[in-house]
Amino acid sequence: MIVSGSFVDGMAVREFAPFVDATEFETISGFARRYPFAVHAHALELRLQAGVRHADYSTCLRDDETTLRSVRRCLGDGSSALVSESFFTRFLDAWSTEGSSIRKLLPLFWLEYDRPDGEFTRTPGLFLALDGDVRDSDAAAAFDRTLALLYSSAEIDRKRSNVACIVDALPGEARIRHLGAVPSRDPRFMRLVVEGLDGETLLPFLSTIGWKGDFAYLGELLKTFRDRADALPTLVDLDLLDDLQPSVGLEFLLVGRDAPQDEGERLLSLLLENEWCSRDKFEAVSLWSKWRTRESPDMEPLAYWEKLYHLKLTLKDEPACDDGSPRVECKAYWGVWGGPRPGALQDLQSAIRHARS
Repeated sequence: MIVSGSFVDGMAVREFAPFVDATEFETISGFARRYPFAVHAHALELRLQAGVRHADYSTCLRDDETTLRSVRRCLGDGSSALVSESFFTRFLDAWSTEGSSIRKLLPLFWLEYDRPDGEFTRTPGLFLALDGDVRDSDAAAAFDRTLALLYSSAEIDRKRSNVACIVDALPGEARIRHLGAVPSRDPRFMRLVVEGLDGETLLPFLSTIGWKGDFAYLGELLKTFRDRADALPTLVDLDLLDDLQPSVGLEFLLVGRDAPQDEGERLLSLLLENEWCSRDKFEAVSLWSKWRTRESPDMEPLAYWEKLYHLKLTLKDEPACDDGSPRVECKAYWGVWGGPRPGALQDLQSAIRHARS
């Protein structure tokens, strides 16, 4: 839990020079410092292509008593412009209510602030992490209520239909992992992130739900990642407005049980080889492939833990490349969490080893 201070404190800003200038980086830092909630993590969304230098900022909240008190206090005094938008306020109010069925289904979520013009947009996007399967009745009811909080009455029936179509087509153990709503892009926008698709099920699933993207190109891309980087996407992003969009996002998680053994090094090398990542950005993100810790007086008795935690490729249908293939955009997601200081962690590990000996 990061309760105070800024994740930039003690950081070498030059590490982020390929992605964002020092002024914008300090702006992001100041924004995070003023944030009214106790947060689980901070994150920066970094574009990997050459010639783009800005970052989106996001923060992660989780079902924790400190966070809940902070959210309720903020809603109660109405002092923060960060919760002034009605859909956002409705969701936070429902999520932070005692015994909330929504919080049980969504114990973790991100608030993302896009910076398309170098300024934070007024309304954050919400990216919600589902704990459970919406095919189960209790989870389905909480999920349906969440949709009603995020979308207008004129849009809600369409969104329910969109979700039902995708859920009905899910193969085997696949499930909806995240739901995203970003009204600053479009009030109709919905992202569904699917977990559990593999090399055998992804393309048939996309065909079943009526995806209109380039199947041949996507198939070759998946084969390349599998053969040369021993990697297949952990998560698949589907974007919907009135209907399913022809873009698709492929997310490769670099933390957790299914993280690649090489920390994503071969995957990054493929991005560089295909010119989806510039050389200076490749060198920067490679430094973050392993966990690092930073001491900070504001984080007593904890420390900051940093890592590149996933990479994402998005196939865009418009505008296409000169050869007619989809345009590919790549992003890296760098995160910072509060965790034990290295010395404390070593003491704990020593105690465990001693107890077992």
